[in-house]
Amino acid sequence: MQRLVILFLLVCCAVLTCKADLSKVYAAWYCADDGCEWSKEPNLSENAWLTNRGDGQPTVNLVNFAFLNPLHHVAAGVVPPGMTQNSVNYFTSKGIRVVFSIGGEAYSSDWNAALATGAFQLGVSAANIAKRFGVGMEIDYEAGGSESQLITFAQGYRSVIPYESGNNPSTVSILTIDLAAGTGYLSDVDVAASKMIGTTLNWAYAMVSSGPWNSLSEATTYWNQHLSGQSWMNLPPLAANSLVVCVYSSSGATNCPTYSGSVLSATVGWAQQNSVRGIAFWAVGCPAPPSNCANNCPGIQQGSIAYLSGTSATGSASGSTSATNSPPPTSAPTPKPSSTSGSASTSTSGTATGSSSGSVANCLSLNGMYCADSTHFEWCPQQIVQSCGAGTTCQQNGNSIICG
Repeated sequence: MQRLVILFLLVCCAVLTCKADLSKVYAAWYCADDGCEWSKEPNLSENAWLTNRGDGQPTVNLVNFAFLNPLHHVAAGVVPPGMTQNSVNYFTSKGIRVVFSIGGEAYSSDWNAALATGAFQLGVSAANIAKRFGVGMEIDYEAGGSESQLITFAQGYRSVIPYESGNNPSTVSILTIDLAAGTGYLSDVDVAASKMIGTTLNWAYAMVSSGPWNSLSEATTYWNQHLSGQSWMNLPPLAANSLVVCVYSSSGATNCPTYSGSVLSATVGWAQQNSVRGIAFWAVGCPAPPSNCANNCPGIQQGSIAYLSGTSATGSASGSTSATNSPPPTSAPTPKPSSTSGSASTSTSGTATGSSSGSVANCLSLNGMYCADSTHFEWCPQQIVQSCGAGTTCQQNGNSIICG
């Protein structure tokens, strides 16, 4: 009888194309082969490693096509030339879900302009694109200033495609949001997301910082800020099964060529222990061609077997394994890059202004409410070390910490 059931399921999958189980998300942002421009259909054959990890199963169960411009694409009801139905079908025919990501750092200013045209209708337009291509949608809002309108946008989306709970929502009903690596950056997006996750949004991604993590403990210092919540900003804890944590596959990350001993192998162990929703990678394809590409990553394939198949992860999962209120490290989080230069934005309406100088030395902020690195200033929830010029002191000036 058991054999008949298995045979029946296999026949159904062959006929109907089984959709991936998303109780564990193992995803990647896909930038095509031209730095996320999608000016033409990419060479899809380069993604064979994503569709087969070596045992006949897909490496990932979800691919985020990055990016749609919220103003010039979504508001107009169109997509870039390379985001073809054929590109979508390449992945879905192999059981991999596809989501279109709206925004990214490069399109930050266009988000606010698009929301200003009518946030509800913008959400309706996004839902209609999702239905047309059979994909889900992701909100990657890194502009600041219009966070409340994101709620209206999501309501517009849900007026066309209702929210579906559980581990296996239909693909078009998937609507997710990107958060910063920790809560000290894009904080208002965290607050807006907390009002929608579980009722309007399916889950959230904790994006990568400005470069690959050097260790699991460095990464979890950020991720745990989401899981613990932050009382200073009235942010409740994010449920573990609503958080997907992100690591690099590009930018020279060792996660791509190697699994054993990598940050990814430790992340797999941490994700299993803490029951988070999943792991995602920035980015595959070519986020900044020709040098910054990830078109064959055996490390990520091995991670897929360990994580999705439930086998023991190789490597030490050192670092925090539970949510704590530990302070973030001295390097403040920045969003994942999304321009062809590969650089991440260091300016947002949520940051305080200030200056820093020359060589870096440690200097504590006066009231424990601000932090910075040597290039930009950010609001932080706990007392934290700030970078200032050697031999200087820190002073508070309104919403800034200055070195002098």
